[in-house]
Amino acid sequence: MKKIVIVFALIIVLLLVLLLAIPVVFKGKLLKVTQTTINKHVNATVEFENFSLSVFKDFPQITVGLQNVSIVGKGVFNNDTLLSVPEVTGQMNLMSLFTSSSKSIRNVVVSDPLVNLLVDKQGNSNWDITYSDGNVYPETNNKKENLSNPFELQLEQIEVINANINYNDNSADLLMEFTKANLLCTGNLYGSKANLNILGDISDLLVQYDSVNYISNTTLTTKSLLEIDYENITIGILENELVLNDLPLQVLGSVQMPSDSMFFDLKINSKESGFNNFMALIPPQYDSYFEGITTSGMAEIIGSMNGWYFGEDYPAFQLALNVKKGSVKYQNLPDELKNIEADILINKAQGILNLTEASVLNASVEVKNNPVKFSFLMNDIFEDVVFNGALNGKINFDHLKDAIPFDSIKIAGIMDVQMEFKGKYSDILNKNYGQIKSDGSILLKDINYASNTLREDVKIPNGDLVFSPQEVNLKAFEILIGRSDLHLKGSLSNYLNYLFNDDVLKGQFQLTSRFVNLNELLTIQSKPTKETLPNSIKDKKKQEEQTDEILAFDIPSNIMVDFRSNIQAAQLHNILISNINGTIKAENGKLNLDGLDMNMLGGELTLNGSYENSPSDQPLFDFNFKMSDFEIPILVQSFSPQQTQRAISGQSSGKINSDFKLSGRLNPQLKIIPSTFKGIGLFQTVGLQFVNSGTFNQMKGVLKQEKLKNVTIDNFTANFLVQDGNLLLKPFKTEVAGQEALMKGSLNVQSILDLTIDFNVKREAFGDDIQSIIGIIPGQERIKSVPVTVLICGPVGEPEVKLDFTPTRKYVTEQIKNSSKEDLQKSLNKIGNTLKKLFK
Repeated sequence: MKKIVIVFALIIVLLLVLLLAIPVVFKGKLLKVTQTTINKHVNATVEFENFSLSVFKDFPQITVGLQNVSIVGKGVFNNDTLLSVPEVTGQMNLMSLFTSSSKSIRNVVVSDPLVNLLVDKQGNSNWDITYSDGNVYPETNNKKENLSNPFELQLEQIEVINANINYNDNSADLLMEFTKANLLCTGNLYGSKANLNILGDISDLLVQYDSVNYISNTTLTTKSLLEIDYENITIGILENELVLNDLPLQVLGSVQMPSDSMFFDLKINSKESGFNNFMALIPPQYDSYFEGITTSGMAEIIGSMNGWYFGEDYPAFQLALNVKKGSVKYQNLPDELKNIEADILINKAQGILNLTEASVLNASVEVKNNPVKFSFLMNDIFEDVVFNGALNGKINFDHLKDAIPFDSIKIAGIMDVQMEFKGKYSDILNKNYGQIKSDGSILLKDINYASNTLREDVKIPNGDLVFSPQEVNLKAFEILIGRSDLHLKGSLSNYLNYLFNDDVLKGQFQLTSRFVNLNELLTIQSKPTKETLPNSIKDKKKQEEQTDEILAFDIPSNIMVDFRSNIQAAQLHNILISNINGTIKAENGKLNLDGLDMNMLGGELTLNGSYENSPSDQPLFDFNFKMSDFEIPILVQSFSPQQTQRAISGQSSGKINSDFKLSGRLNPQLKIIPSTFKGIGLFQTVGLQFVNSGTFNQMKGVLKQEKLKNVTIDNFTANFLVQDGNLLLKPFKTEVAGQEALMKGSLNVQSILDLTIDFNVKREAFGDDIQSIIGIIPGQERIKSVPVTVLICGPVGEPEVKLDFTPTRKYVTEQIKNSSKEDLQKSLNKIGNTLKKLFK
């Protein structure tokens, strides 16, 4: 007995050692067989990082695994990845390792595969990777070694987990994406006949044609029983349930593939006919718009596919969606959308794809006995689309908002649409608008639009748009925004090419208005609300930067529109403007002002120039200004309403004329970026006078008090230059309070003034204190005038006046140089002491 136990134990140990040795002994052989099998049949670069072999995982089956498998194309698809799989595992019989016969694989699991199916513009497909000359790798054709069937696929189960499949057909401009697809296929995938059970689901289905998404955010599940005839290659669908989003469908019939062609005999229908099931076709991302609704009515889908497929010859198919007496009602709203009807049909006869026709017939919906009807027919889809449609009805938004929730917007008024359109796509491309019918009209009455994103309501009391193939004619279009009224008349041309080909939209309009409030229009978008209070000055500054409104606006590059303006009055900040006339052009992404004349600040302004936004919302501007007879008091009051800002002006009067050119960049809030600001120009004064100016009053130590109460400045012309935001005033001569003066200076980007006035003051204009000082100077009878330099420095609103007597001392010294040294020294000492007391 003891010997039996010992022998049995040795056998067990030997078997365990053998099982442990199998992966080591047979791994190399299986790896060679795997590589040979793949290379024999695939004209592509196939790589995998690791080959694994496990005995114990599914004992008595042996598990074979490949890690990081990739298939990369050759030729025209060189470097294009067809398949990428992190892991593929399969099971085979353990005993087949010890025989020289073929080795069978029964189960395959493919995890997280990425399949990238490509068709180039010439119609070549990247999955066509098998050899055409005998289906074997050329180098093995002449080998005597029999490796024709190293593996037999006696599959009983295939499982695909979390697959992502992309199909991109460049020849047809078709894109399909299957995201997170799972498939489980069980049954005998070998022999002559078998029944297969199929379970599958797709988390997201996308179908895009010509860059337009026709199906997106759509889920799909399927459960089918298939009858397979492997010898005749016939697939019969015995049972099927297909759920598209939440819509249950059924597909039954058969598919035959006896040779290079395929024969279809399929029927599709919806298993339930309630209108609520049709609503399930709405993509899930829009579910929130249909929460809390009840539906009624009938809807059914019926379809078929019959015929053969070979080359460019496709089977006939038909898909019809019929909706009858449908209704939709939101539980919190008093009314409903009712009498929803539609007959939607996609139909194609046996033959090329261009035989496909799509139509929407008798589509209508009704709110409070106001029906809106729509019809559309399209054929010749893949070559030269022929279309024919109509839209007719009156939409009363006061009624519609009782049936459809508008969330954050409010809209009222009536839109009456009567439109018919018919033509060919080629006529649009070739601008043969005479061959296109697009006649009709849109009438707008008492439209009122409000939104929490707008500070002001937008009202359209009256709108009359007439459509023809050549243009859209705005017979009348009135817009009221806040206190602004805008009246447009004119036309838009090339609108069909603009809609279908992204071509240039052209327009000519006459813009008239009684009043335009530019402050309201520039800030019409609501400012973001602050969610939290700042904890520090730094946080406050950062928050203010984040919540600043972006006022910079884009001019679309594909519009060419002229506005001839006639605006009676407008307001910008505190400036009142009147009689605005000229042309505003939008073209090539720029806004151009052409001879825009207006009355403002008591005078007239002519403006020419351009505005163009940038991707960073820092617009470029380049303007020429011509100002005539601007009134100084109005100018000061408009730009400097605070008392401190009027310190330099006092009760001023006079006029300014100017002609200058400025260019640079604006920030997103349409304020000038100083470092980019540059320009050149001149300005002239007429009758300039300052009464009780705080700045000139600081010069009472030099001039008589009565001369400073009413300071006149002779007419002058001054030239200036703007560099990096700093204004540089070139020297010019004039007379200030009757005294000769040479002025020069600058104004920097921080509005700090640095102005120098070199006076040549007449002796009689000095105050009494200066007069008494001059009277004691030896040779004073020769002094008729004295130079004095005045420095005006500091912020524009409150500059500081300083007196520089350096040129005065030099001049006086020159005049009395013939006096005795003793008399001169006594006089200068007395003058110095007096000046110290006077200007301390």
